[in-house]
Amino acid sequence: MTIAVCLAVTAHTMFAVVTDVAARRIPNPWNLAAALAGLAVHGAAGGWNGLAASLAGGFVLLVATVPLQLAGAVGGGDVKWFAALGTWTGAGFALQTLLYAILMAGLLALIHFLAAGTLRVIFARWWVAGWLAAAGRSPAMLLQAKRGSERKEMPMMVAVLPAIGLAAWQSIREGGGWW
Repeated sequence: MTIAVCLAVTAHTMFAVVTDVAARRIPNPWNLAAALAGLAVHGAAGGWNGLAASLAGGFVLLVATVPLQLAGAVGGGDVKWFAALGTWTGAGFALQTLLYAILMAGLLALIHFLAAGTLRVIFARWWVAGWLAAAGRSPAMLLQAKRGSERKEMPMMVAVLPAIGLAAWQSIREGGGWW
């Protein structure tokens, strides 16, 4: 069972990485098929308890990622990808992967800004906006002028790939097996 889950998660992840990098989207039919397969496999292997655990994993990840989508941090395909991951691995592992992916995305963004030499400009903008807010002035004009002018978006799956590997490595290291 563990090998089947590992292979399914690997296939699900690699397909999502390729499509997210190439087309900036993860197809809904793919995520739906992966989620239904996770439910079916765990339902067949664990009966009602397996099905319930798989369903709970998908639901928890859906609830955890929808606010991130509403905030603009991730796309809709990423939300559905994480929910499908939850049906295969359960909520614990998938939440751990989500946390690592968020941290990895932040690290990659920091590296990007350092390499581009724009980190100083970003911090200066935040500093000015903070002083304007402290003085009772709205920093809206400053922020609006800069909003979108330097915005770069990174496919979330670029951060998910190392995050899922790190979560799997930690799970194995702690003696929990893959999932």
